[in-house]
Amino acid sequence: MSGLRRGKGQTAVEVLLIMAVLLTGLALIVAPYQESNSKVTALAAVRSVSSDIATYLNLGVMKENSPELRPLNAIIRDHGDYVVNNFVFDGVKVQSEGRNYLKILVKFRTVGPANSTLDSLLVDAIGKSLDRTLDDMDGFVREGNAFYYGSLRITLNVTVNERWGVIP
Repeated sequence: MSGLRRGKGQTAVEVLLIMAVLLTGLALIVAPYQESNSKVTALAAVRSVSSDIATYLNLGVMKENSPELRPLNAIIRDHGDYVVNNFVFDGVKVQSEGRNYLKILVKFRTVGPANSTLDSLLVDAIGKSLDRTLDDMDGFVREGNAFYYGSLRITLNVTVNERWGVIP
């Protein structure tokens, strides 16, 4: 009878050991997946917002009651001939990344000759618009002078032709 009890006890210990190994393996697999998933989600959000900004500038139709687009309205109003039907979003690119940070390059350009003064104004206006739009999106949080998506610190480098700026 005591041999039978020892077998049940040994089986229970073996089951617990197997469960511990499985749960540890699962934790090791899920953590990097969640980190990668946060980076992909943040990158997709930045790409989507940047594409919307380019479309907004390219169309040249101002939306007055939208605070996140207000910085772009001045560009359309004062320099519409430079951006309307001439503005292109070239895409986003991860410049560098680490466990807790992501630096993203957001590239725009104009069709035709570049104007460095207007390009600097565009970088500033796009940066403000990106800042305000991302701040309103779920998951993005501004803490001081930095953006976070979860625990991931996000830095954006915005370029228009040869001009660039860092947001935030």
